[in-house]
Amino acid sequence: MTETIINLETVNPIEFFGVNNGKLDILKKKFPLLKILSRGTQIKLSGAPEQIEGAREKLISFSATSNATAT
Repeated sequence: MTETIINLETVNPIEFFGVNNGKLDILKKKFPLLKILSRGTQIKLSGAPEQIEGAREKLISFSATSNATAT
Protein backbone atom coordinates (compact mmCIF):
# COMPACT_ATOMS: atom_id res chain seq x y z
CA MET A 1 0.00 0.00 0.00
CA THR A 2 1.30 3.42 -0.99
CA GLU A 3 0.40 6.80 0.48
CA THR A 4 0.64 10.27 -0.96
CA ILE A 5 -0.42 13.70 0.29
CA ILE A 6 -1.64 16.41 -2.07
CA ASN A 7 -1.58 20.02 -0.91
CA LEU A 8 -4.36 22.21 -2.30
CA GLU A 9 -3.34 25.51 -0.73
CA THR A 10 -4.37 27.60 -3.73
CA VAL A 11 -8.02 26.52 -3.81
CA ASN A 12 -11.02 27.34 -1.67
CA PRO A 13 -11.80 24.10 0.24
CA ILE A 14 -15.58 24.66 0.16
CA GLU A 15 -15.52 25.22 -3.59
CA PHE A 16 -13.16 22.32 -4.17
CA PHE A 17 -14.83 19.69 -1.96
CA GLY A 18 -18.39 20.90 -2.48
CA VAL A 19 -21.25 21.25 -0.05
CA ASN A 20 -21.09 18.42 2.51
CA ASN A 21 -18.03 17.08 0.62
CA GLY A 22 -20.23 16.19 -2.35
CA LYS A 23 -17.42 16.46 -4.89
CA LEU A 24 -15.08 14.44 -2.67
CA ASP A 25 -17.74 11.72 -2.43
CA ILE A 26 -17.83 11.52 -6.24
CA LEU A 27 -14.06 10.96 -6.26
CA LYS A 28 -14.42 8.25 -3.60
CA LYS A 29 -17.03 6.48 -5.75
CA LYS A 30 -14.78 6.72 -8.82
CA PHE A 31 -11.86 5.19 -6.88
CA PRO A 32 -13.49 2.78 -4.39
CA LEU A 33 -10.24 0.90 -3.68
CA LEU A 34 -8.52 4.03 -2.36
CA LYS A 35 -8.70 5.39 1.13
CA ILE A 36 -9.21 9.15 0.67
CA LEU A 37 -8.95 11.49 3.64
CA SER A 38 -9.19 15.26 3.57
CA ARG A 39 -8.01 17.63 6.26
CA GLY A 40 -8.08 21.35 5.54
CA THR A 41 -6.24 21.88 2.27
CA GLN A 42 -4.61 18.44 2.22
CA ILE A 43 -5.83 15.19 0.72
CA LYS A 44 -4.22 11.90 1.69
CA LEU A 45 -4.54 9.00 -0.75
CA SER A 46 -3.73 5.42 0.34
CA GLY A 47 -3.86 2.38 -1.91
CA ALA A 48 -2.38 0.84 -5.04
CA PRO A 49 0.07 3.11 -6.91
CA GLU A 50 -1.92 3.06 -10.17
CA GLN A 51 -5.12 4.02 -8.34
CA ILE A 52 -3.33 6.83 -6.51
CA GLU A 53 -1.91 8.17 -9.75
CA GLY A 54 -5.34 8.20 -11.42
CA ALA A 55 -6.94 10.02 -8.50
CA ARG A 56 -3.99 12.42 -8.24
CA GLU A 57 -4.35 13.36 -11.91
CA LYS A 58 -8.08 14.02 -11.43
CA LEU A 59 -7.46 16.14 -8.32
CA ILE A 60 -4.75 18.21 -9.98
CA SER A 61 -6.88 18.71 -13.07
CA PHE A 62 -9.85 19.79 -10.97
CA SER A 63 -7.62 22.05 -8.88
CA ALA A 64 -6.34 23.78 -12.02
CA THR A 65 -9.91 24.19 -13.28
CA SER A 66 -11.03 25.62 -9.94
CA ASN A 67 -8.18 28.12 -9.96
CA ALA A 68 -8.93 29.18 -13.53
CA THR A 69 -12.60 29.87 -12.82
CA ALA A 70 -11.87 31.64 -9.54
CA THR A 71 -9.74 34.35 -11.17
